Order: sequence, then C-alpha cells, then structure tokens
Amino acid sequence: AAEKMGQLQELITPEEFAHVQAFPSILRLLYHGRLMAALQQNMHRLSSLKSITFHRVIDNKQISVESDMFWEHLNYHIIHLLDFLPAANWQASCNDALFNKFLEVHAFLKAANKLDATVDYEVASPSEVQEDQRPLSLGRLIMSAVPKRLLSKLAAKEIARFSAKVGHSLEFELCWG
Repeated sequence: AAEKMGQLQELITPEEFAHVQAFPSILRLLYHGRLMAALQQNMHRLSSLKSITFHRVIDNKQISVESDMFWEHLNYHIIHLLDFLPAANWQASCNDALFNKFLEVHAFLKAANKLDATVDYEVASPSEVQEDQRPLSLGRLIMSAVPKRLLSKLAAKEIARFSAKVGHSLEFELCWG
C-alpha cells in the first residue's frame, strides 16, 4: 500500500494529501492519549505551536504538519467522530470510547479557541434522558460499569499494540516557536 502513495498524491492537491496521510496517524495519537495530554499541558502556549512531527501509519515515515493545518486537521477529526455518534440520546452513550473522544477533542478545541467546525449538540440533563432502547448485551453491561479512565487506558494499550504490530511509532514532537 505504501508504494501507492505516489499515485494517490498525483490525484489530489498537496494540502489534501497532507491531510490524507496524516489522518490515521493523528487518529491513533488521539486515542493513545499522549497527544491530547501534551496539548492540554501546553494550553498556555498553543499560540506558539509551529508544527507537529509524527510517524505515518502506512510506512512509519516521519512527517510534519504546520500548526494551521494541524488545527484544521483536528476539526476534521471532530467531523469524523460525529459520524460514529448515536443520532439521539447521547447521554446513554456516555461510556462509549468514540463519544468520549469526541467530547474530549471538542472541549479542547473550544477551550483553545480553535474549533472551526460548527457542531451544535447538547447533552440532555439526567431528567431528559430516555431509556436506552438498545438490547442489553454482556459487552454493553460491562462497558457501562467500567470507569471512563480505565476505558481510556485500555484503548491506549490497544492502539499501542496495533501500532507495534505494524511497526508504527506513536512518538511525536510538538515544535514550539
């Protein structure tokens, strides 16, 4: 698949290619957790972020994107995560990994004043939450009982395992100016 990157690059603009090649890597970094932690720890100096360097999933090649493209890219991830959210009764999905990642990235972008995607959502108050109509499975029962923090740690371990299996490094560097 890596050998077809050149063919893909010929079909789209350089900016589109930068986003396409970065997308799976940034998604893994978001789920791994260290990227969001580093960004949140540096909230006070986000305006001086120049670029981020990371490894491409397909071939582990080190690539960089400038900060403006990175912020735009995180907005694309918000849109991507929306595709996996339930259409209604979001409160019933509060332990869902995709929903929690959406909430985390959305809150971060909003706090950093970098949220450009228009996302209108409201989490219902507990009195407005409808009963979850999905069939109860053992998996759903377990997921509803597991604390979010533990779910995040498990997701990070899985991402690390998947990446290691294909020789993909989850290392990244935020470059400040």
